[in-house]
Amino acid sequence: MLCSCHPTPPLRVIHVRVLAGPEFRRRAGWRDLVTSRLRAVTKMYDRAFGIRWEPIAIDEWNPDPPSTMEQKRRDLSGNRPDGDSIALGMLGPDRTSGALGLAVPFDPRLLVFDSPDRDEAWNEAALAHELAHLFGAWHSSDPASLLHAKPGAAFDRQATEAIRLTRSVDFRTREIGPETVGRLTKLWLSSKSDKTSNPFYAYSIAVGNELLDTGHPSEAAKQLSLAAELAPDDSNAHYALGAAYLALRRFQEAAAEFRTVTRIDPHSVAALTNLGGALLESGVTMEAATALEKAAELSPNDATVQANAGVALARLPDRGGEAIAHLREALRLDPDRKDVRKVLDSALARQRAVNK
Repeated sequence: MLCSCHPTPPLRVIHVRVLAGPEFRRRAGWRDLVTSRLRAVTKMYDRAFGIRWEPIAIDEWNPDPPSTMEQKRRDLSGNRPDGDSIALGMLGPDRTSGALGLAVPFDPRLLVFDSPDRDEAWNEAALAHELAHLFGAWHSSDPASLLHAKPGAAFDRQATEAIRLTRSVDFRTREIGPETVGRLTKLWLSSKSDKTSNPFYAYSIAVGNELLDTGHPSEAAKQLSLAAELAPDDSNAHYALGAAYLALRRFQEAAAEFRTVTRIDPHSVAALTNLGGALLESGVTMEAATALEKAAELSPNDATVQANAGVALARLPDRGGEAIAHLREALRLDPDRKDVRKVLDSALARQRAVNK
């Protein structure tokens, strides 16, 4: 429940640019609906934290339907240079995962799903829930917490303290001071949340992946290194960091990250494939072949995976027969692979020379 031991701080007004997707716009009076929800959420935040959410624009938005949720979130704009603005994407109902939306701590772009089959109190709580994540609040183990989107519930103690600590975050720079980081980390460690609920992990992996996807692998590696440090057993962080190292051609470091992923998830074909590729570039051919053979075993109907195993085995002097088998299987699955045909022809020529 809300703690009454802190005086309400001076009012902070956060400007909200709302972008409404096509499904949400099917709702009758959708603009008024957005305004009403933000007004209801402001009552919760103003009373507890002195924060007011003020809509400055409510526009139509037509995101690319095939894009992922993360891509949609990245597409949002509207962060004004004063650091007191966010962009809120309102989407139609989520019929698959049951998620409320997508928010990253300290990042001014978030998505929220509409749930027309639920009452307005629930939708207001869901919006308040996602906005709380912007201040480093995380999912609570308390079922009565607002972070479980229970209409009429309150922010629990830890969520309340997280928001109080970070209520002045500058959304332009997405930075908070080291003292606040330390206090928030201590608060997070006292919660029952898992490591991937850590707001600094969530921020680091989201920003790192965005930097990687937009062609900034060096900056991405710095963020993703922090994510991997904060959640050492999380395969996603190590995989993304490995991908950043690959882009930087730091192959030994990439191999180390993909090895970690395969220890966490021995059946990850993507990690085994990237591990094999990084090892080949590092000249560690035998270990590369082992990784790529394992990938081929796990994904027998993927022509590229079969070809990768064949290419690696073809570099080992005593594995020509196995290389040929994988290369032939790759061509059976995809007869148009001229690059695979070339490697197969070379492998067959070497085998004929050995058999003479």
